[in-house]
Amino acid sequence: MASGTPDEIMVKASGHNSVIVKLKNDAADKVLGEILKIKNVEKVKMESKNSIIIHSKRGKDILSDVSDVLYKQKYQIEEIYVSKGALDEAFRELTS
Repeated sequence: MASGTPDEIMVKASGHNSVIVKLKNDAADKVLGEILKIKNVEKVKMESKNSIIIHSKRGKDILSDVSDVLYKQKYQIEEIYVSKGALDEAFRELTS
């Protein structure tokens, strides 16, 4: 059974603190290898030619590390943000 506040439950969700990146060009496949080298990155999922979702290990904060890699490699970022996940998904994961 899951117990705790909604924020405590969200921290346990697999999508918690995932970073979503949308690039200005179709370069998402080129950045995958560099992103996977980041210490607390668990996996990277390519959503489209210019969009990726980066999952962190145990909900660690990886936004600054991801943005550092992208800027150092001179990728043009259209959008970058952190997803806290969805409470209903977290609850489903914890109760199934």
